[in-house]
Amino acid sequence: MNNLSKLLIIISLLRFSIGASADIWFCQTTHWAVLDQEAKFAQEHEGGFIIDTEKGFRNRASNTGLYGGSCTKTADVSGQPKIFCEEDKNLLNRETSGVQLFIDIQTQTFTYVRTNLWGGFGVGIETNLGTCTKD
Repeated sequence: MNNLSKLLIIISLLRFSIGASADIWFCQTTHWAVLDQEAKFAQEHEGGFIIDTEKGFRNRASNTGLYGGSCTKTADVSGQPKIFCEEDKNLLNRETSGVQLFIDIQTQTFTYVRTNLWGGFGVGIETNLGTCTKD
């Protein structure tokens, strides 16, 4: 076996082992709320997110299939496992907006929060709550 073949096998094995460590979660929104200048509020909502701890997260309804942000496995102050996701800093003006998603692994629930102070879109907060299942 030549060196090139050995190198290709090693690269393939590394790619497989890296990809195998990702956790994939499917989160379904059960409650949704928006607060803005018009004080709009909604209780029930369908939708949700797909979280891949290697690729980031995306809206389930997205037709592009592109992931954004980054996700990290972490723990809360009591040591309970969590997943924390945050939108890429270069996609948002961090002084006026932010997107964060938290998964409580023990209860398999999630919270998504988007704050928005963009001039064209107005001032507002959007939040989604729901349940998650791990693939």
